[in-house]
Amino acid sequence: MVNFSGDMNGRAVGEPTLSGTEFRGKERQFVEEIFLRINFFGYSHVLDFSERDRFEKMTRRMGNVWNVTDVRIEAGSHAMVTSPSDLSLHTDHPQANVIGWYCEEPCPYQAPTLLVDLGDVQTRLSRRDLELLSQIYTPVPGMSGAYSPILLFQNGRVRLNYLDWFPAQGLVSDEHKAALRHFQELIQFKKDNELTSVALRKGEMLFIDNNRMLHGRDFLAADTPRHLVRHWIKVNEQIVEL
Repeated sequence: MVNFSGDMNGRAVGEPTLSGTEFRGKERQFVEEIFLRINFFGYSHVLDFSERDRFEKMTRRMGNVWNVTDVRIEAGSHAMVTSPSDLSLHTDHPQANVIGWYCEEPCPYQAPTLLVDLGDVQTRLSRRDLELLSQIYTPVPGMSGAYSPILLFQNGRVRLNYLDWFPAQGLVSDEHKAALRHFQELIQFKKDNELTSVALRKGEMLFIDNNRMLHGRDFLAADTPRHLVRHWIKVNEQIVEL
């Protein structure tokens, strides 16, 4: 049973990185170790080369893979994910509990994925700010015209949905505007002081808790060969046997 509630069952996890080579032939245990790190750190970075087929099997063990995207720069693209523009810190579709990326081709220069952990947002903002943020809506990625609250409270956990590329909806009072400003100030503080950068090499994988972590990247050159494969995963309560 994979516990996605953050309960480590008494186990200590030293770092978010994990060797893909070490778990060859032990794929069920591999998924469990990835989830342990996601629960504790908000993300897991799988080192060493793995084949794309292995990544796809891993994500199917985790849950329902309901969106697959080739993330690479396309000339003239208006989609943020395939344009060379920098991507500010955000979440993807809120129904994707976990996002997985596989590196088909790395960027020849440093172009890391940037991560900020907002798992402590309940202790960093006032109860009133949290209440107001649950009444403010930002767009849902991949669903034109759809909006979701910045914060949702489900099963004792905060689930985030945040994009700053389009105006937020629900800013009906000065109090709401102040709550959004406090939230954005917290993001900026964490970006300045607690930012995690993960530069994937060929065949490496990255998994994040999309309801907790914000991710983004800096500007890319238009001719970069960088190619990531992104899976949106709705997590199962149990590991699927393949």
